[in-house]
Amino acid sequence: MTRKHGISPEMEHYLCMVDMLGRANKLEEALAMAKEMPFQATETVWTTVLGACKKWGNVEIGKAAFQAFVDVGGSDAAAYTLMANLSSFKLAGWPRLPWIVERKSPFKVGEFYVSSTGWRWNPFVTTMRIVLLLVSILIAAASRSNDRVLRDLAREEQQRSLPGIKLGMSRLDKWGSLHSFSSLTRSFLDELLHEVVTHDFARARALASRLVSSNSPNRSSSDHRHLAEEEVEHDLAQTPVSFTNGGVYYSTITLGSPPKDFSLVMDTGSDLTWVRCDPCSPDCSSTFDRLASNTYKALTCADDVCSYLRHTDCSSSSSSASSGCQYSYGYGDGSFTQGDLSVDTLKMAGAASDELEEFPGFVFGCGSLLKGLISGEVGILALSPGSLSFPSQIGEKYGNKFSYCLLRQTAQNSLKKSPMVFGEAAVELKEPGSGKLQELQYTPIGESSIYYTVRLDGISVGNQRLDLSPSAFLNGQDKPTIFDSGTTLTMLPPGVCDSIKQSLASMVSGAEFVAIKGLDACFRVPPSSGQGLPDITFHFNGGADFVTRPSNYVIDLGSLQCLIFVPTNEVSIFGNLQQQDFFVLHDMDNRRIGFKETDCGSLRA
Repeated sequence: MTRKHGISPEMEHYLCMVDMLGRANKLEEALAMAKEMPFQATETVWTTVLGACKKWGNVEIGKAAFQAFVDVGGSDAAAYTLMANLSSFKLAGWPRLPWIVERKSPFKVGEFYVSSTGWRWNPFVTTMRIVLLLVSILIAAASRSNDRVLRDLAREEQQRSLPGIKLGMSRLDKWGSLHSFSSLTRSFLDELLHEVVTHDFARARALASRLVSSNSPNRSSSDHRHLAEEEVEHDLAQTPVSFTNGGVYYSTITLGSPPKDFSLVMDTGSDLTWVRCDPCSPDCSSTFDRLASNTYKALTCADDVCSYLRHTDCSSSSSSASSGCQYSYGYGDGSFTQGDLSVDTLKMAGAASDELEEFPGFVFGCGSLLKGLISGEVGILALSPGSLSFPSQIGEKYGNKFSYCLLRQTAQNSLKKSPMVFGEAAVELKEPGSGKLQELQYTPIGESSIYYTVRLDGISVGNQRLDLSPSAFLNGQDKPTIFDSGTTLTMLPPGVCDSIKQSLASMVSGAEFVAIKGLDACFRVPPSSGQGLPDITFHFNGGADFVTRPSNYVIDLGSLQCLIFVPTNEVSIFGNLQQQDFFVLHDMDNRRIGFKETDCGSLRA
């Protein structure tokens, strides 16, 4: 220090070294430095050594440090208290200490009387100290025993827990929360709403087309297996995700060896999970590098799983058994993806722990060509009932069911993720804090092999049930309601939308309905009315009531309130805005959908 920095060490430097050695449990070195420093160690130095001995329970070195403290004429009562407490580490040394401390006048420190003749015990204080020490030992032993019991119970609970795996979900709004647009300019607002409605209508048309095709009487039962990958029209393969609408939900999967994470759009209307692959055209910043994964394999036309794709190049005259099995999908908005049907190792966290589960041979699409709006996405997590969908493949091991809880986009939830669980563990909804199992309401899933279809029996606005028969929701055809995560708004037959508007108008005094671009069910409520909006209950087949709060069916535009219910003659769709803050279970093993209102932000992802 002197040679390198030209600084002569002072008492403070030695004191710092003694303190650091003591904190590191190098007590002998600390004692030696205190004795050998070129100055006479002060009482502060010896108190520091004594404090370290108290921390580490070293009575012998503590005795030496305390004797040195007394020898320099130390008078700090803290040192006496430290030594008194330190002596309790060795019960065998009680009731007396074998060494003498000389003082000119007696004074009391802790449980000792210090005098010129040595230590004298206060019997009452000593007895109480022994009792308290024994009590603390018993409490510590009981605590350790309880900890072991709790660990054993937790281990048993984990072993008893239902099998499954989980993903975290997050939500992305293109321009913020879809429930509050009051801060946006009118032109910006018009652009957003127009885009939301346009894409939801395109999606509804595609869903309706495939639904009608899948129910065709000319189609054999064996053909239904292939519908997961069928093109219904030239540019409508699987249903279009509203890639640029106001809000979509993402989940991250881990794929390949070495593993790599991909954040995919979750969609209950898509049949094949795909990720953008390398090489990728025209521009792909986040890709799956098939050459970098030593467990990747591209499938050929000879692989049985390739037959699950209805539209492939394998049926052409130029293909052979060794030809690559390629998929190609077009979307209602004009987007397009094409690539190789492939397999690789998937990794996901277990539902009962964070340990990763491996799934070799997971079938997915390796997209090498992306065009249109879809090119802005990394890929799709396909959640439909189709044969190659994510839950169908996972279901072979854990059970064909999954649950999610869609976060409402608020400032509090902006950095949160909510869980999506696959397998038997998906059925459990536990109350935060108490862990009590919650009961769900269930409605049957229809016979569709490509969508989660349900039957609506009626709607109530407040306590008033609307005069609507179950057939009113079928759009004049046998098209049930689709429970869908990829559609933003809720699409209903025009007559149903009119009945909801009329009922609200009769309940909310002074409400004036107006039409704006994209939405025709907007209204102004006079501030003087002082009235709140009622709940709207959707009555599903099987007696399940989905109670929708105003926050789930109204878009706040500041001066206007707009309903998320949009009239359509295509097919009724229960959209994702209406599902926010609901735990939703898709149980294909028992062909039912369950739900319960829940604070999704409180669930552990």
